[in-house]
Amino acid sequence: MCFLLYGGREIGIGGVRPVVRRLTQKEPMPVILQVDIQAAAGTVVRVVDESKLGGAELISISTQLK
Repeated sequence: MCFLLYGGREIGIGGVRPVVRRLTQKEPMPVILQVDIQAAAGTVVRVVDESKLGGAELISISTQLK
């Protein structure tokens, strides 16, 4: 199961692009993905792609190793 959250609220993959677009409208800002170690690589790639389409110039991915 995949959860995409922003501000404690679930936005789903379809919500990534509009959120990033809104936040980067005035000035560029990084997108930081906090990814679960068990997240599917394809899902992470889709979120990165949606972030780029929303206007993100810098995208970082972090996870916590167990």
